[in-house]
Amino acid sequence: MSWLKLKTWFLANRLEGSLAIFFLFSVLLLGGLVWYSWGNYDAASSEYISKSSELAILSRKKPFPDASNLSRLKETLSWDQADLDKLNTELLRYRIQPMGDLEKSKPQDWPQLFQDALREEVTKVKSLATNNGSTLPPTFYLGLDDFENKPPQPDQALLLAKQLTVLAWVAETLLNHQSVVVGEFSRPVNEAPAGRDTTLPNNSKKSGPTSPDQRDVLTPYSGIGSASLVFSCSQTTLREFINALSSPSAPYFVLIDNLQLQNTAKEPPKRVDMAAPETLRQSAGKEHPPARIPILVGRENLNISMKIRILEFQAPSHPTPSMPSKTTAS
Repeated sequence: MSWLKLKTWFLANRLEGSLAIFFLFSVLLLGGLVWYSWGNYDAASSEYISKSSELAILSRKKPFPDASNLSRLKETLSWDQADLDKLNTELLRYRIQPMGDLEKSKPQDWPQLFQDALREEVTKVKSLATNNGSTLPPTFYLGLDDFENKPPQPDQALLLAKQLTVLAWVAETLLNHQSVVVGEFSRPVNEAPAGRDTTLPNNSKKSGPTSPDQRDVLTPYSGIGSASLVFSCSQTTLREFINALSSPSAPYFVLIDNLQLQNTAKEPPKRVDMAAPETLRQSAGKEHPPARIPILVGRENLNISMKIRILEFQAPSHPTPSMPSKTTAS
């Protein structure tokens, strides 16, 4: 009966009924927003109390570095410095002695001494190739053809003598094997000057502040030179040659920048019958040599194109900065 009266009143008073419904909806919405905001306020209040308590605890502590942390940091730095000194000592063995002992002579004598050493090494390498049945190109001169009949400038002789030392070692390491056919042994026309590694980007000198990409990059090594080798040999020779260049016991630090291989045999060998011979099928108690499985691939020669780069490690010129002393916090 009351519902009927309410409906009758609402039909008679549409404006007042609509306002009452709107007011009720607004009260419910406002109650929900208040409940949600109160939850956020409670969480923020709890976090504020926690952070305030943590700040109060930290403010009563002694700021870093304290004696214990400073001692631990110094100990860690001493370990790192010892490891760095050990590494530098190991890398110093890759220093390259100029061919012909140019460092012990007067600078004005360097060009002639270098040319004499170059001729002697070329003769030595050619004799080694002849003895091992290897073939060299007619113009072979260890990549230093420009100085066959003309000595270098005095300021170039020392760097060229270092290149000669390593190039002669590379050539002898390769030609110590039998039947190597060398097609090319050359250097790039424009070699990098001493003390600079051409693989690093050259930093342009511009006015204004320098970005991290424009700052000079200090490296513990310098580029001495590079060479291109084209030759043909067996797979065993190539494996032993590459192992000799990259071995930790190698006297010089030589990087292989590029290596391309191509089989001399265009077609694989024909498949053969791999069944064991009937004569080997004997009684189990009697010893007999095992049957050898024929090798189908791997005996053909390879055509190799290789580019190498020579690096030299020098003693560090800048001392490691010392550990700053402990400062008293104010």
